[in-house]
Amino acid sequence: MHTHPSWVEVSLTALQHNFRTVLSYVQPEAGVCAVIKHDAYGHGAGACALALQKEGAKWLAVGTVEEGASLRGDGVTARILILDGFARGEEEDVAQYQLTPAVWDWNHIELLENAAEKLATPHRIPIHLSVNTGLNHLGVDLSGLPAMLEAIQSAPHLFLEGMFSHFAAAEVVDGPHGERQLELFRDALAKAEEMGIRPSFQHIANSSALASRPQSWFNMVRP
Repeated sequence: MHTHPSWVEVSLTALQHNFRTVLSYVQPEAGVCAVIKHDAYGHGAGACALALQKEGAKWLAVGTVEEGASLRGDGVTARILILDGFARGEEEDVAQYQLTPAVWDWNHIELLENAAEKLATPHRIPIHLSVNTGLNHLGVDLSGLPAMLEAIQSAPHLFLEGMFSHFAAAEVVDGPHGERQLELFRDALAKAEEMGIRPSFQHIANSSALASRPQSWFNMVRP
């Protein structure tokens, strides 16, 4: 069998240019959380993260705690959001590496509380509450939102820094489902505000929504 050598060249300069372009497009309405999960989609998460951080990226997002811890080992100091949350046994790494996990279940709250107490964490652990508006993958349903917010409020070692959701099909720019998801996400934010909670970061827009649905930017986008 004959094989042919192949390789990929990643231009970090082009990546930095793209980041600046997106940031200038959404400012001042929103900031940018650069999603680099799955090894930056095969481009090399460590190198991409450091290049983005050098360009001024304050937030990066990955899928797992393992990815976040690896970036800390590479010298990344920017905020790291764990979009897929964490599994039992990873809560101490969340605290130790100062990661920001997605949460959507009371078990997440209990595990993080216990980890913070065990490690005597000097700061409260920031969390972002994932709300299910129609992707039906991860996130708390709106019916369970009040109880989840109450659980977070009762956790002395945690604070709700953000609330977010995921579009199911953001690339369908004129589809009614996207508008319905936006409506449900606004309802979730309104419910939180009724309970005296206004998270600093509110986000749902991925790359497609960033380009096609400016009403979905809130104050952070996730290209």
